Amino acid sequence: MNPLAQEIAAAEVPEASVRLWWLGQAGFAFKTPSGRIVFADPYLSDAVERLHGFKRLSLAPLAAGHVRADIVVLTHEHTDHLDPDALPVITRNNPQCRFAGPDGCREGLRQAGVAPIILCSWSRMRRATWAGWRFIPRRPTMAIIRLRRWRWYWTSGAFG
Repeated sequence: MNPLAQEIAAAEVPEASVRLWWLGQAGFAFKTPSGRIVFADPYLSDAVERLHGFKRLSLAPLAAGHVRADIVVLTHEHTDHLDPDALPVITRNNPQCRFAGPDGCREGLRQAGVAPIILCSWSRMRRATWAGWRFIPRRPTMAIIRLRRWRWYWTSGAFG
């Protein structure tokens, strides 16, 4: 197993906090005190170079096959956020994982074989609550994700 994947799996997180790892580009991994693992914009392949001719700014710290996630959050549909090569692997290896993103991610998630999908549109997210997570809309195509017990917030534009 990859050293970063081992570190995330083994990490203990104190109450009232969240542990954070930078994945390169705009990607982050978070771990909560209960052990829940969230990946935000996990760009872990070279899909941008393959599809658009642009090289990565930094090497991926782990392969998609090493990701163990409860939730994957995507800020938008650009290839370096919604990774068309990594998401199918993450989906296969994490059958319990849930995915969240704005409506613009719908087609990319469908192509990656992701289901179920939680789309952060105004109409869909008004009252959505699942697995201890609550989505609180502030304006169309943006949601704030809040853990009920911890004071941690993330908005769709926070990381790029």
